[in-house]
Amino acid sequence: MTELQLGLLAIGALLVAGVLVYNGAQERGARRRLGREFQRRGDPLLDVPAPSAARTERRTTQAVDGDADNLPDETLDYLIEIHLAKPAPGKLLLDRMASIQRRFASGLRAAGADAQGVWRRLDAQPGGGVPRARFGLQLVSRAGVAGEAELIEFRSEIENLAADLGATVDAADLRAAIERAQSLDRLCEDADIQIALHVNPAAGAGFDADVVAAEAAGAGMAAAGARYELRDGEGRLLFALEPSTQTSGAQPASLTLLLDVPRVADARRVYESMVRTARQLSTALGGSLADDNGAPLDERALAAIGAEIERIAAMLGERGIATGGPLARRLFA
Repeated sequence: MTELQLGLLAIGALLVAGVLVYNGAQERGARRRLGREFQRRGDPLLDVPAPSAARTERRTTQAVDGDADNLPDETLDYLIEIHLAKPAPGKLLLDRMASIQRRFASGLRAAGADAQGVWRRLDAQPGGGVPRARFGLQLVSRAGVAGEAELIEFRSEIENLAADLGATVDAADLRAAIERAQSLDRLCEDADIQIALHVNPAAGAGFDADVVAAEAAGAGMAAAGARYELRDGEGRLLFALEPSTQTSGAQPASLTLLLDVPRVADARRVYESMVRTARQLSTALGGSLADDNGAPLDERALAAIGAEIERIAAMLGERGIATGGPLARRLFA
């Protein structure tokens, strides 16, 4: 084979991988845009300058084991801290902020610090009271960016709560939070990728559902409704196998393996495991591997996809967001 032919093959593999990643990005981008229209609370963000290269000092949080995933975090949240003149029980604070919890729902996180500076969720406080409480409103999710009007309302509600309690307020800079939200949203647009590998049968054929179930079980996957899932030891989803619309009886027309890249720890290793499972299914069922456009997936294309996954993991890691970690699961929820 000539050098020209080898070069063309390599370019073709990269193009196939590019199509997969582009399709995933387009799908995610469309969903995020729709989410903004239907789920955003408050007004759109105002135009602001690009984020400064300078970074403010991060507020360190000492948390008890098991709480770190559920506490307000400067990376994702707009933070407001209140300092009480007299320590108050966590339950009292929760009771006083019931309307705030209803208004901001899953985007809100609240924590209290004891006299030693250890933070816990307000609903997990031991006896005694907390001298400080911290509240965070998540800035970005797959639904889009929190609006400036929403952040202003959140700040106002916490300031009113502090006034009722006779507490002082230490609020993060609102404009800086908006800039950070916009920067995070751009990161999400680039990193929000789902990889799909399709196992297609020979023309006009279908797959035997019993064989599919046996092969999925052999790969360690468990049935979850109409699909199969592989989860880690803590119950977090690694990748899924979804049979397509059935051709007749119980014969799936094709199979799709799905990997949600930012939500999986060690995503490159999990991807390689998914590729092995796809190959095993293809061999056992007499099928072939293809991308979303039906183009065959060869070794070069699969390797190029793996390299793209590593790029995404590195990009998130630079912002302190590990794929599959608590921040990534929140950001890409």
